[in-house]
Amino acid sequence: MGPTPNLAPAPARIPYLDGLRGLAVLMVVADHFLQNLFYPAAHPGSWYIPFHHLLDLGWIGVDLFFVLSGFLLGGILLDHRGAPNLFPVFYLRRAARILPVYFVFLLPLLIVPLTGLGRQIPALGKLVDTGAIPAWTYPLFLQNIAMTVQASWGEAWIAPTWSLAVEEQFYLLLPLLVRFVPAARLPGLLVGFVLAAPVVRVACLAFENATREELAAYALLPARWDSLFLGVLAAWAIRDPRWRQRLQENSGRLRTVLAVAFAVTAGFAIFAPSLHDRFTHTVGFSVFGVLFATAILCGHFGILPGARWFEGAVLRFFGRISYALYLCHIPVSCVVFYALVGRARSLNNATDLALIALSFVVSVAAAAISWRWFERPILAWAQRWRYAPAGSPALPGRQ
Repeated sequence: MGPTPNLAPAPARIPYLDGLRGLAVLMVVADHFLQNLFYPAAHPGSWYIPFHHLLDLGWIGVDLFFVLSGFLLGGILLDHRGAPNLFPVFYLRRAARILPVYFVFLLPLLIVPLTGLGRQIPALGKLVDTGAIPAWTYPLFLQNIAMTVQASWGEAWIAPTWSLAVEEQFYLLLPLLVRFVPAARLPGLLVGFVLAAPVVRVACLAFENATREELAAYALLPARWDSLFLGVLAAWAIRDPRWRQRLQENSGRLRTVLAVAFAVTAGFAIFAPSLHDRFTHTVGFSVFGVLFATAILCGHFGILPGARWFEGAVLRFFGRISYALYLCHIPVSCVVFYALVGRARSLNNATDLALIALSFVVSVAAAAISWRWFERPILAWAQRWRYAPAGSPALPGRQ
């Protein structure tokens, strides 16, 4: 199969995307670490109670991760659609990016039971407990499905990995679509996937168990691929000459869409009884996806408000270490609390806040070390495997 017709070459790397990734991980970490500060029951009478849902908006950083993944990985696949070695190189690079850190993260699940340390040190046993979710689902990236079946998030330390399962399942589907769907039909199919996600989430309301209903709408791939495919659509739009020109000529409308999506998101946060209510779980996720996809497009065309801030060194640093930080911040906080005060993580007083701050510092340090001495060398090795030119009869190996 030849290259995609009428698609321009890949655009140059844009630094603000690293900043957006840094913002995403800081939103998620803040949401996990500072939850009790944002709930009315914890602080009755506080001035910010009418806005507590807005303050608790950090969890949508995961939606930003999804859109970024669709945009970046979709762009790579579009650029190399005709490469004869598309699949082996793509999956090798993805494996190099995801698996080493992830399996190091999962090592305690194997080591603690085999060594019996969980019986000797009860706190350690609690730290690696997966709750109702079978441990074998995590290395297979099936935990999001198990969570829905069991109607349980499992234990907090490993629960955030549901989003990795969604992305890995998406990576099995997307290359097939980009490679085998005719180029002229691909945009329409992507739009169809985006529109299907809210329908899937509405169907999830049929579950009688409220927790299973929420998990199905929140953690299953078909219910969340609108954000992922919106990212792919954005990648396609900046490569298609006609759509690229339309977007450039209508930059004002693009910023209007961004402003409206932001306003609707803030409205959900302030006025909805809960960010996890049914309205948000049906329509809201799509709005978040539109917000972030539009922000990426605005940044690409140089019209994103505060784009220079996203290109700053601090956010770009957090963008580089975001993967390891996302995985380790909750386990690190659990270890800090058990080691220093002998109990589970909480946030009820000044001591807890100091321990949360320490947990953040340790998590950032661990993620930075992981990036510098573990992740980056592996990624450098993986980049030596190159996509072959379209029509090449051979499958070149390592360069």
